[in-house]
Amino acid sequence: TLAMVGTGITADLSNIHPGIPKIDKHSTGGVGDKISLVLTPLAATLGLVVPMMSGRGLGHTGGTLDKLAAIPGLRTEMESDEYLSQLNKVGCAIVSPTDEYAPVDRTIYALRDVSGSVENVALVASSVMSKKLAEKPDGLLLDVKMGRGAFFKNLNDAAALASTMVSIGEDAGIATCCVVTNMDQPLGSAVGNWLETREALLVLQGDNKIQPDEYPTDQYALEEIKELALAQAALMLGLGGMVDSYQEGFEMARDTLASGKCLHKFAHMVESQGGDTSVVYDLNRMPLPQNRKTYYSPIDGIVADIDAHEIGDASVKLGAGRHYADDEVDYQAGFLLHKKAGARVKKGDPILTAFTSEVSSLEHPDIRLDEGYTRGVGSYRIVPDEPHVIVKDQSLIKYFVDRNGVQPFEIIKQN
Repeated sequence: TLAMVGTGITADLSNIHPGIPKIDKHSTGGVGDKISLVLTPLAATLGLVVPMMSGRGLGHTGGTLDKLAAIPGLRTEMESDEYLSQLNKVGCAIVSPTDEYAPVDRTIYALRDVSGSVENVALVASSVMSKKLAEKPDGLLLDVKMGRGAFFKNLNDAAALASTMVSIGEDAGIATCCVVTNMDQPLGSAVGNWLETREALLVLQGDNKIQPDEYPTDQYALEEIKELALAQAALMLGLGGMVDSYQEGFEMARDTLASGKCLHKFAHMVESQGGDTSVVYDLNRMPLPQNRKTYYSPIDGIVADIDAHEIGDASVKLGAGRHYADDEVDYQAGFLLHKKAGARVKKGDPILTAFTSEVSSLEHPDIRLDEGYTRGVGSYRIVPDEPHVIVKDQSLIKYFVDRNGVQPFEIIKQN
């Protein structure tokens, strides 16, 4: 990993708000994972500097940069000097790493792709951590997704990756910890770039939520996003030495998010990166596309399960993602899930809506909509509501990993 770092430049964050911890966060990617869009302005509002170099989506998992790029005018590519200037001015940035950081990683990834070793734990760890070490934060929070919608499906693989990355970070002098989180079903209710940014903005509004005119987001879905963002903010505060306990950090983050101040921090970041801040404050300025289909429950019953991988694949068919790195993305395509796993439904209740806009003159949007819609419907399992029905476990954070090993996250919450 250090050899990979040595093939490029390293950032110098020492002159950025001296004395204030610089804490980064990285997620291995999932379906509906818009947490970084909430966490970055939240952590910056709490007093941390957040230097986040992120990635674009590929395959069934979405990318944070694509979600940000759905905001008109917003730039995600910056030269190093401009990136450092924004950190100094705003306190946070979410940008694409330039070729100057660990450039050999691109070559190694291409070799992994053709050799069938894309999911090799050691190589994944080196790829992620080479860029993070080049960034040189004081601390790093990692989020390893586990389950059907993640690259790593089981605890053994997820824990191995988490432990490896934590060891690399700690050995390099960066305070590092990791959470292993559930990705069996999509996170929140939105899957797709603008849809997810829209949902993140609703959370950032805090206690002053103003729902858009159409398709109000399910409150449970917003609470799910908020819960994970608050937990990760508490851990970032701990990495920065700003709190004495997880509970203290969680309460600080909860109060700060509720205040609505984080929305203004997000708007400041958007403005600094050339984006249109009007859509941050008025979601109706970015109406959802009219090319849409809604699926309704065929029975009275309960949503027993939603397959995150299926929804992710379906969103790619709608145009929200990429099969190949140079594919174009429809920033407005995706799904809104009106019912989550565990919800009781009546026959005729709306379950999910698929959206797409025309992204290719060679393919009529209705064809794309039909294909993605059909696949999305197939991800739902709705069964009669009977005593023996088992609903898929929906707990979000499963395990915590640091230099001391792997332990259930419930133990950390008690500290």
